[in-house]
Amino acid sequence: MPEFNAKQHPGPVLEITGVFPGSVAAFQSTRQGGVSCGPYASFNLGLHVGDDVNAVQANRALLKAKTRSERLVFMQQVHGAKVEIVTAPEMPLICDGLVTQIPGLALCVMTADCLPLLMASKDGMVVAAVHCGWRGLQQNIVQEAVRVMRTMTDAPLQAWMGPAAGPESFEVGEDLYEIFTSEDPRLCVCFAARPDGKYLLNLYALTRIKLNAAGVPDCAALQLDTIQEPELFFSYRREKVTGRMAAVICKKSAQAL
Repeated sequence: MPEFNAKQHPGPVLEITGVFPGSVAAFQSTRQGGVSCGPYASFNLGLHVGDDVNAVQANRALLKAKTRSERLVFMQQVHGAKVEIVTAPEMPLICDGLVTQIPGLALCVMTADCLPLLMASKDGMVVAAVHCGWRGLQQNIVQEAVRVMRTMTDAPLQAWMGPAAGPESFEVGEDLYEIFTSEDPRLCVCFAARPDGKYLLNLYALTRIKLNAAGVPDCAALQLDTIQEPELFFSYRREKVTGRMAAVICKKSAQAL
């Protein structure tokens, strides 16, 4: 699968090509090209971060247009491992993973350092959007999302990881190292020790290991560091008060095929 370079294609929304079946559309937003101001400048998609509601709604309308979606489906993310099957666009969704078989429903996962994970079955029948922070990964949200998808299809799954806090930037304490490695000593390869006793966590490596454990080795990535790319991406660790990007995946409707 190809890798991608967002620096070659600046703008509000990047289309993810060459990864999923032709009947599936996927996208990653940046912080560019919206109408929000101040720390949310400019393409903030989060309603929960203190931005002007009208600005966020305008940005979401632009996202809908750019992704050619019939409906955008957002969730209230809580850093857990709950995965919901979306059967209607107006469902109340307090979870960190979305799965659907319904064409035209664009599943959105918002991030600003956590890793957005998109998945689809190779037959294009099922798609998923998953919020992969360290808490969700520790609670095995990747495995749960794969389990839910496999109740809906027998086809192999493909995955894509979007921009997140990078392995040279995501500093964590020894407690987090102990939490992961006590459960699985092999996860030590996801941590690089620093002289001050802290560690750098590689979210991409950790997510790949979780995907492989769930039987999904087919994974591509837009591995760009949100902390180190202030012109392209929001970063909670860098800015605290800031906006949110979205990774989006959708089964194309009949009109879009």
